[in-house]
Parts: sequence; C-alpha cells; structure tokens
Amino acid sequence: MSNKYNYLFKNTIFLTIASVGTSLISFLLLPLYTAALKTSEFGIIEIIDISAMLMFYVFSLDISDVVGRFSLDDKLNKPQVLKTGINVLLKSGIIVAFIIASFCALNVFKWKRIYYLYLFIHYLLYSLGLVLAQYLRGTDKVKTITVASLVSIIVKSVLAVVFLVLLNFGIDGYFYSLILGSFALIIVYCTAINDFNPFRIKTDKALEKEMVHYSVPIAVNALGWWVAQGVDKYFVSFYNGYSLNGIYSVAFKFPSIITILCNVFNQAFGMSAVKELDSEDRNEFYYNTYKTLNAVLCISASVLIITNVFFTKVFFDEAYFTAWKYSSWLILSAVFAGFGGYFGGICDALKKNKILAISTVVSAVLNIILDFILIPRYNAYGAAISTVVSMYIIFIIRYSYVCKKLSIKTNPLGEYLVLFALLAQVICNGQSSHLYFVQGAILVFITAINFKWIKGLLLNINSIIKGRKNG
Repeated sequence: MSNKYNYLFKNTIFLTIASVGTSLISFLLLPLYTAALKTSEFGIIEIIDISAMLMFYVFSLDISDVVGRFSLDDKLNKPQVLKTGINVLLKSGIIVAFIIASFCALNVFKWKRIYYLYLFIHYLLYSLGLVLAQYLRGTDKVKTITVASLVSIIVKSVLAVVFLVLLNFGIDGYFYSLILGSFALIIVYCTAINDFNPFRIKTDKALEKEMVHYSVPIAVNALGWWVAQGVDKYFVSFYNGYSLNGIYSVAFKFPSIITILCNVFNQAFGMSAVKELDSEDRNEFYYNTYKTLNAVLCISASVLIITNVFFTKVFFDEAYFTAWKYSSWLILSAVFAGFGGYFGGICDALKKNKILAISTVVSAVLNIILDFILIPRYNAYGAAISTVVSMYIIFIIRYSYVCKKLSIKTNPLGEYLVLFALLAQVICNGQSSHLYFVQGAILVFITAINFKWIKGLLLNINSIIKGRKNG
C-alpha cells in the first residue's frame, strides 16, 4: 500500500483510539447520568455545553481549526502559530466573561447563579483544549491526543461515580467531574508541547491578522454546523421545557457513534487531503476514500437504527426511554453530517473556505425556519427532521462543488438508492411493531451494494498489519 494510505490509516487509528475510547466510556456513563440526573437537569447540562461551543465559534472565531491548519505548514514558525491562537483566546475570554456576567445578573436562563460560573469555566477549558489538540495534530503528535483523551475520560469517569453516586451531588457533581477531567486533558497536552514558551515568543501581528482573516469563513462554517445541530435544543427548551430537551439530548447520544467515526476519519483525512492536494492521482484517492467512508457510515447507520429501541431500553433510565423516537432520524442526520465533513476537508485543503461558509449558512437559516415551523407543532420530532434536512443541504452543496471543481466521477444512482433505503428504514423503525423483518432486508441490501468497498477496506487493513509485522 502507498505511503499516502498508510499515513491516513495510521492517523485514523490513533484518533480512533482517542475518540472511540473516550466516547465509549462516555456512552457507558449515560446510564449513570440518566439515573442520577432528572430529565430537566440533563437538559440544562446540554444548554450549557452547546452555549460554550457557540461562544467559542462566535468570539474566538474557531481559532483552533486555524491553528491546526497553519501548524501543518512547514514554512511557518509553529510555536508562533500556537502563541497567536492563545492570544486570540485570551482576547475572546474577556468578552465572554462580560457577556456571561451580564446573563447572570439578568438570570437569562432562569437557573441557579452557579451554573453561569460552570458555563464560563467550561468555555475556557473547552477552548484551550481544542487549540492545544489541533496544534498537536498539526505537529504530528497524534499519539499525545490519544493518551490525553484517555486520561481525561478516566479522571472524569472516576470522579463522576464519586460525586454522583457516592456523594450524591447531582448536577454540581457532574460539572465537578467535567472540569477536573478537562484540567487533566490540558495538563497532558502541555507536557507534550515542550518547544513552546509563550513569554519568549514575540507576538507576530502580521501572522495574527492572517490567521484571523483566514478564520472568519471557518468560524461562519463552524457556527453554521452549530446552528444545524445545536439550536434545536434552545427551541425545544423554549417551547417544551428543559425536561423534553433532556430526553431529546439523550437521543443525540446514540447517533454520536456515527459522529465519532466521522470526526475521527475526517480529522485524519484533513491532514491527508492537504498532503495529496498536488499529487497526480489525488482524484482517485479522494473518490476511493469517500466511497469507503460512505459504505462504513451507511452500514453502521442501518445497524444502529435496527438496534436503537433495544439499546435505549437497556442503557437509559425509564424516564428517557422515549428518546428512541428521535434517535433514528438523528442517525440519518449524522450520516449526512459525516459526508458534509468529508467534502469540507477537501474544500479546506483547496483553501475554498467560502463554500464551507455558504453551505453552512444556507443550512443554518433553513434549520431555524424549519424549527419555527415544526417544533411548536411536532415537538422534538420537528427538531429531528429539521436537523436531517439541514445536514443534507450542507452535504449536497459541498458534494456538488468538489465533484465539479476536481472533475471527480461519482455514482449518484447507487448512493441515492442507499440513502432512500436508510430513510425507509427510519420510517419502519418508527412504526409500533418497528417492522424488524423489513429493516433486516434493508440492512442486507445496503451491505450488498457496498460489499466491494468494505472488502477493499478489510484487504487494505490486512496488508498494513502484515506490512508492520514484516517490518
């Protein structure tokens, strides 16, 4: 196998261990959380989480992705890139502190004052963690990201048991474990960045201007993703209360398995997309990786849809059981989000950030319009359907642009047959009997269509394993 696929596979493996390991443990903690926290408390936790992300995208201009992209450029001073990213974070932190203090004074969210402090601390640690992780990724220290992620989730898990089960601290205990787990993550990151001393590095105003300018369309793109996947929770909370938002948020956890696969692959692919941009066979490389991703995601989604009622009943507290009604739709949206992220990686490699921004802005506006129309009438069902539509819009705009720009030949008929089959399976799953026989037939159909690509993936993995043993 060529070095380009080997490089992609190596980074995918390390990022998979980091993301899948931490997310699997987080998923296994869900029964603990749903048993220890009321649905309304879980709804508040989700609002704090998505609010921290919103402020990061708006006020720091998603500077972490810019740090990651610029760190891949061997012509730049990499510690200087990190210093610039941290400077942007410090400036944005002052603005965020003022806004959260104002929200606290007015009690905008109608919750305890201490929750606003949790929001601010979560924002700071979340932002710094993202910047450091992207810098490590850009400097080929992916192993450190894996170690740090596992250390962080272990600390968080142990403390969650202590604070939620043994000490019964409730929602406060959840945030204690979250904050301390984030501290552990950052400590491990910092120990690996031994070539960085911010006090000895002068601020490069020209570089900061370039990075901020580059970050604007990226931030718009990230904000659009946030709107498409996060704004629903504000609407559900407003129209139906924190309790239903808690149930809807749990419904998001099951499709997160798809999201993890996508994020891991797309992070690794983003590095490869830049490196292969000038190669003669780049179109073949892009097409092959897309078809493989398509096969893996669609088969995984079909399996998750057919098992979602069972696992929701087994893993979650009875108060959260109705989450299964929404999770099938959200699984489908996660597939579209994965495809959109893949083609977004190619756009980023081409430095065509405007198409990223355009696709997400169009999607975000449509999502908000659909939320206004559907959520008052159909509650969380409306939120789930609007998410599916908005994720599809992001995917199709980027897909069309990249295929036209690079003259990549595709097979849209076969791809749409699979997507329509997944949609049919979602509808079957929503029936009272769940029509498991029909769902099983759909799973077989999707697997058969994608058999070529799954077989190729397994053969490639096997060749890499043999090559490493021989080496």
